[in-house]
Amino acid sequence: MKVPPSDDGTGIPLPTMKEALSHSTPEQRNIFSRLYRRGTTEESPEILEVLAQQDLETMAGPSATSDLLDAIAIFHYNSVDMGEDGEYGSGVFASYSRINHSCAPNVQNSYNPTLEKLTVHATRQIDKGEEILTSYVNLHRTYEQRKTALHVWQVDCECRCCAGPKAAGSKRRRELIFDVDQKLAAYTRNIRSRVLGISVPKNAQEALDVAKRLLQLLRDEGLAGMNLAGVYVSMDCFVVFSWKN
Repeated sequence: MKVPPSDDGTGIPLPTMKEALSHSTPEQRNIFSRLYRRGTTEESPEILEVLAQQDLETMAGPSATSDLLDAIAIFHYNSVDMGEDGEYGSGVFASYSRINHSCAPNVQNSYNPTLEKLTVHATRQIDKGEEILTSYVNLHRTYEQRKTALHVWQVDCECRCCAGPKAAGSKRRRELIFDVDQKLAAYTRNIRSRVLGISVPKNAQEALDVAKRLLQLLRDEGLAGMNLAGVYVSMDCFVVFSWKN
């Protein structure tokens, strides 16, 4: 089910969400309504901030308002980018929404725009009985940055990178990964060192050396397999709602 983008880019328009709900099947609405949401809409400041930028007067009646607020909240907490950097927008996939988070995941997702389905790829060998885990946040971020980002889902991650005897070493490596990642990002965007206050590679050779350093850090951290190591399972799930930014 496709939902067009809002004109101002603040998120999915409420009237459009209302129309999408009216055209969805009972099965779709039932599955969608049972997905995760963080308490009530009134307890979710992120949702209220989005809604504050939209025209609530376009909704028809108190009951419709309640349904739409619930739908916006569910979409906010369950949507995933479709394609690189949300090239095809964002969508909610019923099965994928059930996968828990880890900062040391064993799968990642890839969107197929032709089938409108999400494919989950294994990044390493997954043993029988082992839980399938994905990441809700950017893994090239520090422990504190990931912790802040995960607050949206009320997740207090206790994976091997965040807790346990080897967590301290992992936290240090993630800080180095973040630093190196920022240098490469600045180089590819032609941003000078004085703008960011970091040492940005001056030429292609220096950038290659930094990239090699990043690869080694990712290997040490067990994240080098994130480049789609192999297909584990194709999620047979539909796009409940989606929109392109």
